[in-house]
Amino acid sequence: MLPFDWQAQGMSALYPAVARPFSDVLGVRAQARSLMTPSASFDFVPAAAIEKVLEAQPTNGLYWLGLAQALNDGGAPFEKVGAALAMSMTVEPMEARTVARRIVFEFSIWDKLSAHERATAINELAKLGRRLPDQERKDLKLLLSVAPATQRAEIQDELTRSGRFDTDFAKWLGI
Repeated sequence: MLPFDWQAQGMSALYPAVARPFSDVLGVRAQARSLMTPSASFDFVPAAAIEKVLEAQPTNGLYWLGLAQALNDGGAPFEKVGAALAMSMTVEPMEARTVARRIVFEFSIWDKLSAHERATAINELAKLGRRLPDQERKDLKLLLSVAPATQRAEIQDELTRSGRFDTDFAKWLGI
């Protein structure tokens, strides 16, 4: 397996400088990448750059999520955003960090989601529950604090239907 040349692909911004020296060492490269993935930020990374990474790592749900975010931020049609989001769910349906970030993204584009996609987002939240990492919980609380009352009620109703709603969890989420 040939090493993926991040700088030649214009991707050096995706990884901290500390990882670049390991980019040609098999095993170490993968371990460094896996350690960095949870904190990788896709803010201001063009969709085309993320698509190049996905050519090398098509089963990385966090990158599919990053592509969905980049497409959404770039004003792409929601069909493309939704397709990238669906790929994130398909390739990493249970990876806690990816699921947590996906929940925050889904709640940030709530009005664009279908009823089924909303129910899926709420179901993911219910499954993850209090294992939602602190940063994502803070982000979600902020989104919910400015969300319309109808959205918060819909979330509470779906959580209640799933049997995973209780007042402590609601307080923990800020709803």
